[in-house]
Parts: sequence; structure tokens; C-alpha cells
Amino acid sequence: MKLDDMTLEGRYLLTIDAGVAVPLLISQHRPVARRMIPVTEGTVSGRVTGRITDGGADWQYMNENGVTDVEARYCLELEGGDIVEVQSSGVRTATPEIVQRMFAGEPLDPDQYYFRTGIKIRTSSSRYDWLTRFICVGIAAREKDRVRIRVFEVL
Repeated sequence: MKLDDMTLEGRYLLTIDAGVAVPLLISQHRPVARRMIPVTEGTVSGRVTGRITDGGADWQYMNENGVTDVEARYCLELEGGDIVEVQSSGVRTATPEIVQRMFAGEPLDPDQYYFRTGIKIRTSSSRYDWLTRFICVGIAAREKDRVRIRVFEVL
């Protein structure tokens, strides 16, 4: 098979349901704001199950044009007590009106904005070593105090 003939395929891996705290504004230099959002708690379900541990955060560059670059790092404690690190880098794009409605806590259909992230998982756990062998793509939805991410293994 030639490179030009290759395509991407994915397989559902898990869903992350993460609680998030009020964003902390680090700096504001028009047209970009630097923010940090603590990840407070949450669950993981799917091919693996577990919970989000304390101490994670999502660091953002939020542009006035509605494009937000996101960089998140947090840990999961999976079934059996094993710890894995999740590192994700992505983008959320929405009109300024949708962003205002999102931050007001108004329920929004995820089709009203674009929120995708590339995810890498790391661990030294032999039980979950298989999670380190591929890249994932997440389709995310932002709610008032939560982020939900459906994660797919890229095949």
C-alpha cells in the first residue's frame, strides 16, 4: 500500500467526564487571553474505567475570534489502582455569541461549535501498557462546569 492510499480509522476507547473549576485569568493581551482551568474530578468509562485524580489543569490561549488552543494534563486512576497520564492538545472554535452562551452555562448542542483534541496516554503500568501504543482523538463538549470527551483510538 502506498502512503497516498492510506486513510484514518478510529475505534471507540473511552469517555472522560471531567469536572472543571472557574477559569483563572493569567493575562489579557488583546486579542488573546491566557487562562488556566483546574480539572477538579471526574470519571472514565469505556474499555477502561476509573476516576480523574486531583491536580490536573487545562491551559488555554483564548482568542477574541472564538478560537481557543487547549493544552491539558491530568492523571487517571484506572481499575486496579494503576495511574496513567493524559496529555491532550486541541482546539475549540465557536462564534463569540456561542462562547458567551457556553460560559453562561446555557446548554448547547456540540454541533454548534468545534472541539477536538489529540491525546497521548502514558503509564509504566504493565496492565495498561497497551494504552501507550497509539494516538487518540477526542471529540469534546463543554458544559458550564464539565467537559465530556469521547476518545477514539486512531488505527
